Amino acid sequence: MGADLEDDPLLGPAAFVFQTPLGAKKTRIRSSRGGIRLSGAQIGRIARRRPEVMVKVTGSARGFRGLKEHLAYITRNGKLAGERENGERIEGTREVRDLAEEWWADGVGRRKSTRDTINLILSMPPGTHPQAVAEAARAFAQKTFGGSYDYLLAHHNHDTDPKRPENPHAHLTIKTRGRQRVRALPRVAGSMECVMVDSESPGNKHLLDKLGAGLITGAADDDPSGIATYSQVGAAYGYGTLWTILLALPLMIGIQTICARIGRVTGQGLGANIRSQCPFALAIGLVVLLFVANIINLSADIGAMGAALKLLIGGPAFVYAAGFALLSVVLQVCMPFDGYSPFLKLLTLSLFAYIATVFVIHVPWLSIARNTFLPHITFSASYAVAIVAVLGTTISPYLFFWQASQEAEEVRVTLGRKPLRRASQQGPTALLRINLDTDIGMVFSEIVAFFIILTAAAVLHAHGKTDIQTSSDAAAALRPLAGPFAFGLFAAGIVGTGLLALPVLAGSAAYALGETFRWRTGMESTLSNGKLFYGTIALATLFGTLLSFSSIDPVKMLFWSAVINGVVAVPLMVVIMYLASRRKVMGKFCIPPTLKWLGWLATLVMAASAIVMFVTWAR
Repeated sequence: MGADLEDDPLLGPAAFVFQTPLGAKKTRIRSSRGGIRLSGAQIGRIARRRPEVMVKVTGSARGFRGLKEHLAYITRNGKLAGERENGERIEGTREVRDLAEEWWADGVGRRKSTRDTINLILSMPPGTHPQAVAEAARAFAQKTFGGSYDYLLAHHNHDTDPKRPENPHAHLTIKTRGRQRVRALPRVAGSMECVMVDSESPGNKHLLDKLGAGLITGAADDDPSGIATYSQVGAAYGYGTLWTILLALPLMIGIQTICARIGRVTGQGLGANIRSQCPFALAIGLVVLLFVANIINLSADIGAMGAALKLLIGGPAFVYAAGFALLSVVLQVCMPFDGYSPFLKLLTLSLFAYIATVFVIHVPWLSIARNTFLPHITFSASYAVAIVAVLGTTISPYLFFWQASQEAEEVRVTLGRKPLRRASQQGPTALLRINLDTDIGMVFSEIVAFFIILTAAAVLHAHGKTDIQTSSDAAAALRPLAGPFAFGLFAAGIVGTGLLALPVLAGSAAYALGETFRWRTGMESTLSNGKLFYGTIALATLFGTLLSFSSIDPVKMLFWSAVINGVVAVPLMVVIMYLASRRKVMGKFCIPPTLKWLGWLATLVMAASAIVMFVTWAR
């Protein structure tokens, strides 16, 4: 009893955010230990999330009689067991009265005008499991007042309060005079909202809240340059490459789950872990190559977005491209991460355009199933390159850095979360959430990739249109063959996925460089505190935009991006497997045998792909 929620192996951590009363211009709410210190602006940013727990100040007690009566009220005259700050149970009328006398003798009530206690009530939506409420209340009390102030916590549910059978809640009474003779919360007025924002809490039953880095990472994999690759493969080889999606899916899930675990266990991204565990020259080489490859990818994506919007509404493509790049940078710099993350989640819906496209064209499902599960493999150099292109697009280095850094950032910004290496009791719920998030994100990504190849095969390859260079070429080719609706869906999807991919590409480069050179990183940082981090995002996007305006063939740019990614991916995956298997890095959370097997298999497949790519290129 009385344990912090973050120490509970079943329920995991909870984070609490306070909202000032309406109309307050600037308010600071502090805990006695400085654990909570939020300005009105910060509160406003974070409290826009959907509230899950409401904490209200219900009043205060003055004088011994008021103190004794309130303690008796919240414990139902001693019939309910109350919890003290040290975990001691208070039960029975005698113990309740003794507690009131102890508090009274300990310095409360010296003046009639002072409040001897502050009384709070914490409630959750109807139907919430009482255990979730109890653990949330316990965490709030410990985090805010434990160690400095005496308090009594009493839990009410259906058994103790039949009048409110579906609304479990808790009463918290805090003695105002702290142990250091400092009065706690001397000016409390109005109400405060307490938002449970931690997606790892089992009290949070909403699936979308549990999806984050994994979902965004998976969706960002289907960026405009990826769409171009899938369209090229589908147009050139028809349904003959659909089986590669089945091959890539478990490998993608395996390596991305490992990256997410590294970030969650260590509280640091890949760049920081590589620098601390590997030679500095290796870290520099990997992140510099990643930065160059990301700029080329950004160039291809920005150009494709401008061309796609031009196809939809006409006008100058370069203006649209520049506008998209500027919008992406502004959103990343000016919008706090807690507000930007839901926006990225929303953009993942744009990928449904490629699923919807299939259902407005005619497709031979029997032939598709046969080629997917019983493929006819062509032994030729060009076909091998197509397979390598699909695998290289699916398993990309920038996705490794992004997901690991996002997990690490969530540890930093979510109150109550700690790196699992230092808080192993959070492990079960954290790893369960990572598995769910990554599995759903990668499955979603590969389903979309499957449907893009399928669309190109069913429409373009079937009509002899096999020479596709860019994603906008694929969209334009669909118009006369599949109709304006299919064309519109495909082109609009390019814009939506591009808006999702730009921050991931630029952000992963900034995380990698910042962590390697030990800058302050994180999208929750202010511009003044994260100048180098945000400067890297802006610089990478600017270089990508300028490169998209150049006369360089976009197909050649994609080719060189694939070459660089192929150079980076294999040694980076070897390093990732090394980090994830070391107890010095992961503590008791070294990856299990199944993940280790998947990770090394993915590494071997990517190594074989790189060899095929270079051999073909040499010819």
